[in-house]
Amino acid sequence: MTKQLIIRAMTFIGMLFILFSSVPAHAALSSTLEIGEVRTLENQVVLPVTLHKTSYLTSLQTKISIPAKDGSVTIKSFEPNGSFAGNAFNTIGKIKNNELTIDILSTSGTAQRLNATNEVIGYITVALSSRFTEGSEEVVTINSLNAKGSQNKEITLEKLDGKIEHQIPFGDVLGQNQPTAAGAMRILQHIKGDSITEQAAFLAADVDGDGILTQIDAQQILDFTTGKSTSFLAVKAKELDSAVLNSEYTAKFEGIHGRGPYKYTRVLGSLPTGLKLDDNTGNLTGKPTIAKSYTFTIRVTDALDRTSDRQFTMDVIDSNIKSVASVPPVNVKLHEKPALPTEVTVTYSDKTIGKEKVVWDQVDTSKLGTFIVKGTVGDSGFKTSVEIHVVNQDYIHNIDVNYTQFMNIHTIVLNVAPSVYSITINDLPVNNYDGNNQFSYVTTSFTKGSKIIIRLYDRYGNLLETKQQSL
Repeated sequence: MTKQLIIRAMTFIGMLFILFSSVPAHAALSSTLEIGEVRTLENQVVLPVTLHKTSYLTSLQTKISIPAKDGSVTIKSFEPNGSFAGNAFNTIGKIKNNELTIDILSTSGTAQRLNATNEVIGYITVALSSRFTEGSEEVVTINSLNAKGSQNKEITLEKLDGKIEHQIPFGDVLGQNQPTAAGAMRILQHIKGDSITEQAAFLAADVDGDGILTQIDAQQILDFTTGKSTSFLAVKAKELDSAVLNSEYTAKFEGIHGRGPYKYTRVLGSLPTGLKLDDNTGNLTGKPTIAKSYTFTIRVTDALDRTSDRQFTMDVIDSNIKSVASVPPVNVKLHEKPALPTEVTVTYSDKTIGKEKVVWDQVDTSKLGTFIVKGTVGDSGFKTSVEIHVVNQDYIHNIDVNYTQFMNIHTIVLNVAPSVYSITINDLPVNNYDGNNQFSYVTTSFTKGSKIIIRLYDRYGNLLETKQQSL
């Protein structure tokens, strides 16, 4: 090899090193015992118990429990699977006080090589009573875990607890307790105009987390039903507000529909110079130092090493406006015009606070879903955004506020749609239900003229509407 070829080869290797070292590495899944997570509408569920990334096993003992004190969730049985059902391993499951003890021992007394990277040890059957109501959830906890592998040496296994949720399963469009090809076809009908109007079904159908239903959602459900994919893991879509040169900035990326905890990495493009991504929380923070437009791809990796990517774009601008107060989400009925503020509260570079006009982009309300609409603040070039929820009904029919001045008592009465199951005011629950779809809230916590945030939820805990109200 000539000297010139050697130099070229070394240069190429150096470029590869720079390319791959610029993308943070994510630690691979270690040896883990996992209890499955299940969303269900039925009165019984089956949870898989899976051993990940373990090559050899001689014995394993574990205790698994569900801490439901009201008897709403009960462990009924455990069934060993495959080689753990008496072939390579003898497996015994015993249940006492809603705690399952699993004892596994190699039939030969020596280490057995496991056939797959992920081996399902067995299945736990759990009964759900009527007290396990919509929106309820229970954690299935691994209390203790001991295992031995090759040469009867102890091996360290991570524990990944399970969870049971009384919710519509992701991808279950038709209420059949599982994703189906017929559900994917129902999404295509929605796209053509035969809308899916129930909020819980709509959210279950929006498997890619972008707030609208498209052919991508239908295809992902089909891939899941045919075994081409094993989850609906996604990075939730969002519009990133503008960042201001040399000013503090914060945003957050969110992994959904996978097994937490999540890890976040930037895999393509460049983050704004001066900003840093926290790989554990998904927070993007710092002070940008170069004004321009940036496009980059964020990857989320879940606890089972599954990944999903989403591309984002954000602008860094030089402006005397340093920040804009967030605008609460706005609900609007199908084909109607949303009521958006004409002004926003801003903080200037000298730390004073003022008001600026905002011009919003056009809003398409011809389809149900959640849309992010951007607005230009004054003549600064600063971009802000607001979530627009296009819905088929008004969830709040009337709000009546009465004020008793000498005692500083506010009485807030809300008349709502029948689909509203619960309400919070400034994140505190409104527990007084008067009947006939009316909730009331009496408090001395607010002053006259202050603003409150009202949130309405359906029976599964899905957010229906967020509204800001002046008292």
